[in-house]
Amino acid sequence: MRSLRALTSLSLVVTLLLMGGSGLVLWILPEGRVAYWTDWQLLGLDKHQWGDLHILSSWAMLAAMPLHLYLNWRPLVRHLRQRVDRAVQPRWELGLSLGLGLWLVASAVWGLPPLIWLSDLSELAAESWAEGGAAEPPFGHAEELPLVVVLERMDVPVDEALGALEAAGVPVPDPRLPLRDIGAAAGLTPAGAWAPVLPLVPVSPALSGPLTLDQVRAQLSGARLGLRPLRASCLALGGEEADCARRLRGAGLPDDLDRTLRAAADAAGMRPDLFAATMLGVE
Repeated sequence: MRSLRALTSLSLVVTLLLMGGSGLVLWILPEGRVAYWTDWQLLGLDKHQWGDLHILSSWAMLAAMPLHLYLNWRPLVRHLRQRVDRAVQPRWELGLSLGLGLWLVASAVWGLPPLIWLSDLSELAAESWAEGGAAEPPFGHAEELPLVVVLERMDVPVDEALGALEAAGVPVPDPRLPLRDIGAAAGLTPAGAWAPVLPLVPVSPALSGPLTLDQVRAQLSGARLGLRPLRASCLALGGEEADCARRLRGAGLPDDLDRTLRAAADAAGMRPDLFAATMLGVE
C-alpha cells in the first residue's frame, strides 16, 4: 500500500510538471497558420504535439487524483475534522480563497486587469512569431495545397515560379505536390520553399479614394492587416499616419500606431473591421 501511495503521489507531481510546462509553451507558441507554415518546433515537438502533451498530462493527473484521494482518505478526513473542531467560525483564509477564485473567474469573463494582461501577453508572444513577411503564409493552410493551386490563388505565373525555385536550388518534381512536401524534400519548411516565389507575388497598391466598410473588410481578410501595426495598416488602406491617429483620438480610441490592429481593437472592445473603419473615417 505504501508503494502504491508513493507511486500515486509521484505520478501527480510528474503530471503536474508536464501539464504546467506544456501549458507555458502553449501560452507563447505562434498561431496555427504561422506554426504550420514555418514548421515551428520547440525541444523537438511541434504545436500539435505540445497540445497533445498538455491534454494527455491533464487527463493523467485527473485519473491519478481519485486514486490519491482514496489512498489518503482517512488522513484527509481526520485533518478536516481537526480543522472544523478548531475553528467553528469561518476563518479569513477561507474567505480569501473564495475571493481569489471569484476574482479569477471575473477576470476571465469580463477581462479585468491585471490578470487579463497575461492573456494580452500571450497574444503578443503569438504575434511576435509572425513578424516579417516570410513567416506569414499567403493564406491559411497554404502548405497543404498543391503548389499550382497556391500559385493560382496568389496570381503568380507557374513557369516563373518554377524558374525561381530551380534557381534557388529547390527541386519541384511535380508542381501538383503540396508545398509542404516540396519543402520537406529539399530540407526546408513551407515558408523556406515559398521564399524564392515571394518576390513574384503581385503587391496590391494602396487603396485610394473614399472607402466603404466592405472594402475595408476585404483588405483585412486578404492581407491579414490585423496582425500588422496600425501604422502599416493605415498606409496599406490608403490613409496617412497623422490622420489615422487624429481620428482615433477624436473617437476616444487607442492611438498607439505601433500596436497591432487586432490588439488595439480588442483593447477598445471593437471588431477589427469597425476599428479600422473608424481609423480611416469610413462611415
